[in-house]
Amino acid sequence: MANTNPGGIDLNTSPYFDDYDEDKKFVRILYRPGRAVQARELSQAQTLQQVQTRRFAEYFFKQGALVDGCEQNLDLNLNFVKLQTNYNGSEVDVEDFDGSIVYGANSGIKAYCGLVTDIDGDDPKTLFISYATNGAQVLTVNTAPSTLVSGNTITFSTGNTATIEAYYTDPITGVNKIFVSNTTGTLTVTTANTTLSTGANQVLNITVVSDQSANTSFANSETIFTANTTGRVYAAGALTNAVRNVVDEGLATEQVYNYGSKITV
Repeated sequence: MANTNPGGIDLNTSPYFDDYDEDKKFVRILYRPGRAVQARELSQAQTLQQVQTRRFAEYFFKQGALVDGCEQNLDLNLNFVKLQTNYNGSEVDVEDFDGSIVYGANSGIKAYCGLVTDIDGDDPKTLFISYATNGAQVLTVNTAPSTLVSGNTITFSTGNTATIEAYYTDPITGVNKIFVSNTTGTLTVTTANTTLSTGANQVLNITVVSDQSANTSFANSETIFTANTTGRVYAAGALTNAVRNVVDEGLATEQVYNYGSKITV
């Protein structure tokens, strides 16, 4: 009896007429010169070939063995940041961070989030990340309008300049911060100006200058936010051990893991 193909079509019907019967144990179909080849013969020949291949595979391979592709890759150096469950009174949805560029609000560190996990037993919500930069020069300013342009220059009243990397308004405190790079000279508390996306000039009163360039990873309790300014989402790093995992803390068997791991197939 003919096999039904994976598409679910019965091939032992017109116009295919594949009436191959495995119980007859045929292994070849012969053709004669000068005779028209029948659709039944061509269909049966394909089925016979598939049956022979299946017989060989069932003998040669174990169930589930890899035939081609499906290579395994193991990454044992996956940076991560563990999160608090809630931010500003709302539960954090880690899926909002998946595939996004994220920043640390205190440090200006930039990272790419390529994998997220929700709470799983004792494991908290976690972002698995690749750090793109160290910390930045962080300016606390009187205003950070949505029309600021990343890549534009800030010119200080002292003559120093810097390039805008990102900007942020804390949704809880309302504090405005601008992360800058490519600075010339030493930045100080003063006034500065930059050009907005509207073409207008924006005067900034800089109240705090904090050099975070030595920081290489997010800090405990640091606010993490997505780079996009429309629909921006926020979370806070864990209160303790945000970027490491401690097993048997305080015991002689204590172990500290600074990286996660990932296997892909």
